[in-house]
Amino acid sequence: MVTIGLIIVLAMIVVGAYLVNIDSWLMHDDEGTDFYEAWRLAHGDRPGTDFMAEQQPLYLMAGGALVRSFGLESLPLRLLSAVQVLLGMFFLSYASGRAFGRRAGLLTLLLVATSGMVYSLARLYRPDPMMLSWTMVGLGAALLASAGTDRRWWLASGVAFGVAFLWKPFAAFPVFGLGLFFAHELFRSAGQRKMVVGNALRFCLPLGFIAIVVNGALHLGLDLYYLENLRQHAALGRDLNWLLNLLRPPVAYVEFFLAHPVFLFVIPLWWLNRPADWRQRPEVRLLLWQLAAPLLFVALTRPFYPRYMIFLVPVFAILLAWQLDLMFKKLSASPKGTAAAVMMSALIVLFALILTNPRIPELLLRRENGTMALAAYVADHSEPDEVILSDYAGINFFADRRSIYEASIIAGGRIQGGFVTGDLLIERMEEDDVRLVLVHVEGGDPIPHQLVRLSDYERFRGYLGAYYELLTIFDRNGQQIEVFSRSS
Repeated sequence: MVTIGLIIVLAMIVVGAYLVNIDSWLMHDDEGTDFYEAWRLAHGDRPGTDFMAEQQPLYLMAGGALVRSFGLESLPLRLLSAVQVLLGMFFLSYASGRAFGRRAGLLTLLLVATSGMVYSLARLYRPDPMMLSWTMVGLGAALLASAGTDRRWWLASGVAFGVAFLWKPFAAFPVFGLGLFFAHELFRSAGQRKMVVGNALRFCLPLGFIAIVVNGALHLGLDLYYLENLRQHAALGRDLNWLLNLLRPPVAYVEFFLAHPVFLFVIPLWWLNRPADWRQRPEVRLLLWQLAAPLLFVALTRPFYPRYMIFLVPVFAILLAWQLDLMFKKLSASPKGTAAAVMMSALIVLFALILTNPRIPELLLRRENGTMALAAYVADHSEPDEVILSDYAGINFFADRRSIYEASIIAGGRIQGGFVTGDLLIERMEEDDVRLVLVHVEGGDPIPHQLVRLSDYERFRGYLGAYYELLTIFDRNGQQIEVFSRSS
């Protein structure tokens, strides 16, 4: 029997693991651009006018509010992600426990918490973990509704998925899975179609209001800045072969299981348990239809990243927890069987912790001080009103120095897509009289993948050689950063 005391102890361990050492590693490219965007918004700059932004309004506004309150600190911004993920995780665990039993609920918590993908993103200021937290709430509420607890949970699910969409539009993937579930229920239950339609409306109306009306109002409030970025995202990968696009869902699943091999245990455990009633359980059907959501990746033209599959972590966690609980019930007929079931469950959770990718123990213990040292160097060699161009906008954030308009999109994908070129950077450097230029160059670890990949990099280097002088080559915890200053 799972006691309340055990649940509390394990929950405290999870909270501690997610919060300890959370701000000791600052070398994350994408997070740095988000730091920068939130900071500029906090200073009253307008996205699309004073800086180019690529994140949703709610995300920027929440980050901007924290910057205004706490200054140039990473901890409050990262806690915004971590606290939401933890709360979403606990609600999902509660819902799983109500649908499949308390033991399954506890195992759901542990299996989600031991995902390296969830752990790594939850400790960053990024939209993905905030989206995940609300999709976990939405999935949990949908579980409670489909299990017959209370049909009003469909309203809560729609609200939660709508809020998830406000953080990041990729919440559309799990919503697509729920759409497939409703469609299947409609054709499966001829005598209950009125109820299915009613449930779908309870879900869709709040979802649509938040995702369309509220989201639209937020965009209007910030002058529809996202349209420029959306057009560029749509252009990325437009020349991708259609056959390669069809291969995206299976390739995405391969990458998902390489990062989460523990979830492969669902298959043999399901075969061993042979749950005869799964077809009659709408909560199980709901989870299984979520597994079809990656089919939507076929329509995605932009480059694919494994984190796009993060919405399936809670789905597989619940399915595996349910199968483990069924196995536990089979074996618990005798004391030896109970001990074997406990051991098996513990080993699977340990397996999840050790083999997940990225590895949680490494993420938990890593530290670096190069980011703050480089930011201090930049601040010492420039004036507060001067403009600094860097591979990494996070350096601008910590140094309290603004950058050029495209600062938040100097990224490998943008450079490969041709949206950022040496000519464009030179033009911006002339317009803004850029004082310092920071370029991540070859010779260290990790290797550079941004400015050095410019299609006209030689022209850019030639401009630096003519108008700037090299001050130093800074070692940012393995990265070799050349720091140039405009010649007098």
